[in-house]
Amino acid sequence: MNNQFRTISILAMLCSLLVLSSSYIYHLQNWLVFNAKQDSNVFKNNMLPNQVGVGIRSIVSSNTGSLPLSRESNSNIGIEQPSTTSSANILTPNVGDEAEKEVARFTDLSSININPGMNQDVLIHSNRTIPTIVELEDELLVEFSSDYSNYEKQKVLSRLLVVPQSLNITKILSSDPIETAKKPALYKKILDQNKKPIRYPAQAYRYAEYLMQNESEVIQDELGVFFIVKIPLNTLELPEKVKKYQAWVNLYAEEYNVEPSLIFAIMDVESAFNPLAVSKSNALGLMQIKSDSAGKDVYQYVDGVGHKPSRNVLFDAKENIRIGSAYLALLKNKYLKNITDKNKKEMLMVSAYNGGLNKVLKAFDRNEKEAINKINRYSENYVFRKLTKGDLSLETRQYLHKVKKAKKKYAEILNLTAQS
Repeated sequence: MNNQFRTISILAMLCSLLVLSSSYIYHLQNWLVFNAKQDSNVFKNNMLPNQVGVGIRSIVSSNTGSLPLSRESNSNIGIEQPSTTSSANILTPNVGDEAEKEVARFTDLSSININPGMNQDVLIHSNRTIPTIVELEDELLVEFSSDYSNYEKQKVLSRLLVVPQSLNITKILSSDPIETAKKPALYKKILDQNKKPIRYPAQAYRYAEYLMQNESEVIQDELGVFFIVKIPLNTLELPEKVKKYQAWVNLYAEEYNVEPSLIFAIMDVESAFNPLAVSKSNALGLMQIKSDSAGKDVYQYVDGVGHKPSRNVLFDAKENIRIGSAYLALLKNKYLKNITDKNKKEMLMVSAYNGGLNKVLKAFDRNEKEAINKINRYSENYVFRKLTKGDLSLETRQYLHKVKKAKKKYAEILNLTAQS
């Protein structure tokens, strides 16, 4: 009887052990399946550089070490990652509580979860990838996955253009009010479709719409379908060799009431900013002043002295700019004072600076007074054609084209500088 009871007890214990072990096996099996899926996702999202597809991902070379364009659990939102290449800065998601708070406030984004298999500070989107921003030398590239609506893309682009924090994804994805009292980090670095620097959200929103319609493309690769927006960067600024003359140009432009952009343009075309330039006709310095003509006139009518500037004086950069600016003022306010239209007057000033006043006026009539009367009657377009296609020398005809183009360039640069 005791043996029979002992046998029954052993059998019952064995049954219990079998049931318990089957439960552990079930959970072990589930754990293995789960981790197999996780490993598959990690592999998918951490592609080797030679697996990069077309489009924005192809910017990252195999030399970058890691691929910050992975689709899910990126780290470091809003921190510009140092790149081993000199051509691109690539921004990926941020780390920490502040990043969680900021991204969570972005309208319509899916909830943010903590991946139990990763550091608790690293954030991922369960159903949404974060836009990728790549900064190249002459443009920004912004990549959206296919799960972003046009409204969301336009909102992200708008905030990118006006947030004060430079390329900070957490601020771009936030729905907090824009700090409009501060200038955007990209102010002047990006110009809108009208070539104006972007200062406020309404202007940014219109430009974002323009970019989506005119500067975008859809690409597809092994990772899916992506919407790429290209934002041109404005690299217009005064070259270093020009900046050193800016203070003197501003000084004499104000003193003689001549536009700084015109002075810069003439310096550019005449000497390419070489203070020791000498022409075949012995015009000297930055603004190519002839001592016995323009130089003599300035000394006589502006300075009130009876001699002409020396060679050494004209090779002095500051004095050369002063004499050249003063001569432009003489053309404007003395020799051509009876020309009523300011645009026609400037064209005549520029042509006369190169070809001489008498030759320019004779292109319209041999009599100076009658020439001025005709110029006042003629349209602006006719005067321009006469100066660029008429009887003047080829050099003078081309000169007006060159100076007009250069003046426009410097006017844009100086206007942007004034708004900074």
